[in-house]
Amino acid sequence: MKPAPLRVDFFYDVVSPYSFLAFEVLMRYKPIWNMQVRLRPFFLGGVMQATENTPPGSNPVKALYLQKDVQRLSAYFQVPLKHPSQFPVFTLTAMRALTALSMAGDETRVEAFSRALWQKLWQEDQDISKTEVLLEAFKIANFSQEETKFYMSEAGKPEVKERLKATTEEAIKAGSFGAPSIVINKQDLFFGSDRFPVIAHEYGLKWYGPVPLHKL
Repeated sequence: MKPAPLRVDFFYDVVSPYSFLAFEVLMRYKPIWNMQVRLRPFFLGGVMQATENTPPGSNPVKALYLQKDVQRLSAYFQVPLKHPSQFPVFTLTAMRALTALSMAGDETRVEAFSRALWQKLWQEDQDISKTEVLLEAFKIANFSQEETKFYMSEAGKPEVKERLKATTEEAIKAGSFGAPSIVINKQDLFFGSDRFPVIAHEYGLKWYGPVPLHKL
């Protein structure tokens, strides 16, 4: 009998390079590990404030390490990354736009727009707090001008703001204190981009490295 799929809630903010790395690994392993992945955009600033955590960029020593760590992990995960010249950047509007898209129920397009936002920030060194950069990200993700205008408008609506707030609070209740937070089967939380070997061990799965060559 085929085991039930793992139900994965992936809480993330595109300001986080570790979320980008974990996101790509999840997408690679989704068919291999039989996962149902639900992308859950949240606001990392809200999580940090609620949990009295501090971002690594706010500490000079940690910030220096972060730049080196991003270079190492970029090579290891085979995800091109370069540290933005201005960091951190304010992502609230971007995360609201992602939330509006998530509320429409098309995970494929949430995936595409998330990746486009990471591309602009973590590969092209573009400030995604700027409207023109968000518009470019929509274009990369193959949204029409009409769709882009619609979702940019939706991002400012109260119900979208409330959904983003609710998702952030849900992550906090699940034990999140940063990004990415991976919640499996509504009960087990794993933090960071380096927990996949542990997840594999926990659920009796095989870990083939960050770029699996395993064939289904």
